Amino acid sequence: MVAAGSSNDLGYHAHRVSLGFPSGVSLAACEAVPVTTPAVSGCSDFQESLPVATVPISVDYVITVDEDSPNGGIFSARVVYEGLGWVALAFSPTGGMIGSMAVVGLPEEGGVGKYNLGGYSANQVTLTDQQTLMDTTCVQNATHTTMTFSKYLKEEGEPDIDPSATNFFLVAAGSSSTLGYHTHRESLEGLSLEVCEEVALPLMGTSPTSAPVPTTDAPTRAPVVTMAPTISPTRDPIIETAPQNGGVVNCSEFQVSFDVADVPIRLEYVVIVDEESPTGGHITAQVTYEGQGYVAMGFSPEGRMIGSLAVIGLPDEDQVNKYNLGGYSAGAVSLADQQTLVNASIIQNDTHTVLSFSRHLQEEGELAIDPSGTNFILVAAGASNALGFHAHRASLGLALQPCVEGALASNTSSTPATTTVEIDTKQSMFKAHGFIAALAWGLLAPMAIANSLCRHLIPGQGLWFKMHRGLNMVVLLLTIISVALVFKALNDTSNGEPNHFQPRDGSLGKHHTIGLVVFILVILQSVGGIIRPHVPEKGEEPSTARVMWLWGHKISGVTLLGMAWYQCHSGLVLYAQRFVQDQDYTNVFWGIAGTIAAIGIGGKLHGMVTIEPEADPSKTEDPPAEFDLSDGEDATAHKENVCGDHGDVCLEVLEV
Repeated sequence: MVAAGSSNDLGYHAHRVSLGFPSGVSLAACEAVPVTTPAVSGCSDFQESLPVATVPISVDYVITVDEDSPNGGIFSARVVYEGLGWVALAFSPTGGMIGSMAVVGLPEEGGVGKYNLGGYSANQVTLTDQQTLMDTTCVQNATHTTMTFSKYLKEEGEPDIDPSATNFFLVAAGSSSTLGYHTHRESLEGLSLEVCEEVALPLMGTSPTSAPVPTTDAPTRAPVVTMAPTISPTRDPIIETAPQNGGVVNCSEFQVSFDVADVPIRLEYVVIVDEESPTGGHITAQVTYEGQGYVAMGFSPEGRMIGSLAVIGLPDEDQVNKYNLGGYSAGAVSLADQQTLVNASIIQNDTHTVLSFSRHLQEEGELAIDPSGTNFILVAAGASNALGFHAHRASLGLALQPCVEGALASNTSSTPATTTVEIDTKQSMFKAHGFIAALAWGLLAPMAIANSLCRHLIPGQGLWFKMHRGLNMVVLLLTIISVALVFKALNDTSNGEPNHFQPRDGSLGKHHTIGLVVFILVILQSVGGIIRPHVPEKGEEPSTARVMWLWGHKISGVTLLGMAWYQCHSGLVLYAQRFVQDQDYTNVFWGIAGTIAAIGIGGKLHGMVTIEPEADPSKTEDPPAEFDLSDGEDATAHKENVCGDHGDVCLEVLEV
């Protein structure tokens, strides 16, 4: 009898066999005869490798044929996964997962078994009735997982391994040692296997080579991003169905793959329906962004961002989660309560960022995905790896179609179609809002203030005041129009919950709130200018109310201008972030506003230097009552009387 245990401690045997010799047969002694020619080694070593190309898995095997056995011989294999997780090698009649028989190794349990693959969910993967594997191991070190086993070529109720014909294999590995969705998988189709033939006996005096033992240090592969194909941004946006093997649908592959129009993003997906599952099945998707930044795929009830559920991958944090999109700011994007994604990953190299995940079709409290109808899908990519405004985004209407494993490609229904969803983002309203506000506060308001500061340089009796008052009235009118436009735009793009004046997160988050303050102040400033205290009569001192009004008018005017400039700057930045294809006009704004401000300050300094203190007209900010334009009286005599010997400079000052 020979036996081997399931562990190194003495206990029940894992394998045993009892051998009996026929009656009358005696054992013969071996006579050692020296040999001078080395013998050729037999088939106890792995002889060939399966051509795995796109996943970090290697498969070595050896086949020995026994024509006299009803099992036809033995297939021995070693599967090495460059990672930590369960590993599997499946034998398929068509190349698809469903209907295959898989040998699965679970490292934590140390077990290797045969499983029937009846579907894509874990509860559809069941142990077979025949657990006839031999020499099974599943071991793990710090970097690799290795499974070995031997299996009969022919077993009733299982796909045959035919060494004289083509065979279909599947290799896979999980993200953990618990059986679940695979992290890596590849389908190997139409393979012709090599049969090992013993050509000589082992050398006399040596032990036969033992069964292959997993190495503790598998060969190291160069780290590569295997899921980032090169995308041509100018490629025509077309729908491509995944290649079908011999005309047969393989649901372990993406069935739809296409470049999203006008953005450097490629979308691939497959939809699996499971009518017996409460979740209805799942969608597996991969979003490839030609660039570096966060990547997101959202599911929307009507094609808009707000109210959608998004799957977002953050490369720096190496996290993929579901988020509720409650608004356009980062503070309105919150983690969903149910984090039920499967096989989620976000990877990045020097040129691409790739998000992949599987999501249930139906989950309580979330928007359901219709596997046989049109769904609104959002795709987006950020300008950086940190969650913020997107650099690229698109809204699509996808006519989904469930994948039918093993069906003939020619018998499937119409090719899945995609249409771009025209979502009115009210860009024209936001643009008009920004342009009108910038015109009012970057050009006209600085000109109004500069007129007051440079009054001694402006010819014409009281002309500066007339220009100052007129420009401010235009600023008021344009501000009202600008606010009305953005109020309407926010109403139309926020599903009835615009939160117009609520502050948002971030350095630009106070734009909405400060906008309300500016709107109120400009109205008060304009009304205050109209109902200002009267100009003192000749020889009178300005009243206390007049002095207080003068100072209040100046301080509130400067404060209002500063807040409005913040509004214009933050608004232009927000516009550039929301509509990234447009140019950022902040430099243009500051160039114009800064130039006018510099002229006004220079004019004020000029007046302070050139006008004598004795000829101080500061008691009146309006034209003196005697020659106010409104009364039309000639003030020449009065000016000459007041100025006396101060000359022409005083006359010029008093004209204002």
